[in-house]
Amino acid sequence: MHPSSPSIRPLPRADFIMPAQRRSRPAKWTAAAFTLVELLVVLAIISILASLLMSGVTKARDKAKQISCMNNLKQLSTAILMYAQEHEDRLPPLWGALGDNWWDMTSPYMGKQVTSLDERNQIKIFKCPAELYLTGGSKGPVYAMNNALKDTALSNASHYEGCALSEIKNAASTMLAGDGFYNSTWGNSSSILSSISDGVNTGISYRHMKGANFSFIDGHVSWQEQPAPSSLLTKQ
Repeated sequence: MHPSSPSIRPLPRADFIMPAQRRSRPAKWTAAAFTLVELLVVLAIISILASLLMSGVTKARDKAKQISCMNNLKQLSTAILMYAQEHEDRLPPLWGALGDNWWDMTSPYMGKQVTSLDERNQIKIFKCPAELYLTGGSKGPVYAMNNALKDTALSNASHYEGCALSEIKNAASTMLAGDGFYNSTWGNSSSILSSISDGVNTGISYRHMKGANFSFIDGHVSWQEQPAPSSLLTKQ
């Protein structure tokens, strides 16, 4: 070797390189898979959220039907009281044959004179949106007047005459009309309410969130929880 030539050191062998001196390789990331338990937990959470959502939607829909029913009763009460104003302050007949009951005799105040059952059944105000009509029959009126408002002296087995408004001392506490129980054989409810029980022909139908709607002589409408007080069916 020439004296002026630089010394050349041999490269170290790869197996002698210290670990700290080796070039590190980038780590490979892999997606962690769901375990069966984690998957079941996720599904359970989704199921709970879905049930809560459906419950909220159902309650909102039922509330909307209740409000629509209350509007119907408000209009019916107005029609009944308009009839009374034009008939010496006497309420319309509560019960009777076609054309001789409060449904038919107040129909002109709702824009249609009823002369047949089909015409009566076409009046939407007579129909509660919460009544399902599941058992067949025609879709007739499902609102009824308070039986305590009949004039006993002028009534008979086939005709219940309405009383005079002067006989009512507390208009705010005297129920005028409310949700009646639908009888599929008749195709409608009874035209009178004489029982606070559900499931009987002259009884109340608690079809609004375990309660029923009622209008009163003074014109207001309210919801009553089941069972309604028996005092509701009195003349006060």
